[in-house]
Amino acid sequence: MPAVGEARPPATVTLRPLFTYLIIFDALLGFLTWMFLFLILNLSGAPKGWQLIGLPAGVVAGVWFWWRNAIEFTDRDMAVTMFFRPHRVPWSRVAGVSFSDITDDDNEVTGRRLTVRYHRAAEPPSEPMPAVFGQWREWNRRHFRSLTLPVQFPPSLTEIGYVPRAPRTWHGRHGHAQRAVILAEFAARGYPLPE
Repeated sequence: MPAVGEARPPATVTLRPLFTYLIIFDALLGFLTWMFLFLILNLSGAPKGWQLIGLPAGVVAGVWFWWRNAIEFTDRDMAVTMFFRPHRVPWSRVAGVSFSDITDDDNEVTGRRLTVRYHRAAEPPSEPMPAVFGQWREWNRRHFRSLTLPVQFPPSLTEIGYVPRAPRTWHGRHGHAQRAVILAEFAARGYPLPE
């Protein structure tokens, strides 16, 4: 038990975003699993009843890929699982966290994505940052990577014409609560973000 005034390490927090932009790929992978099993069973000459087994297997595969999407915050690192494997980023390597705007055809901001920029190596780059843009891009690509979380945030409160409203459905309340947890986890680790 930590002493009075001593910071307690945060507990592990795991979030499973229900509806992300990756759901299309999850459904596609489930469909391709079903088609592959159907093709194998059809070409092997299996009876029609056996060929229908591929359909539930494809649904299970699609739901499994969908359920694998997760964001996990621990005291050592952050893990974002998309598709097959978790992408772990130690907190010591995080260089910055920022929002990037999503715009529509009229160049109006419709949402934001959260991007985590981190060092490729365990130590920060020793060579200085170049001042020329072309050299900076090469230097940045060599020393840093970025990871975008599979969760969409609403536009900033400073956007003209955006009026925030309370979520009305279970899905909206769930997404709002998850976004609040993500912002709180980054703020607890020294990366406060604007609403």
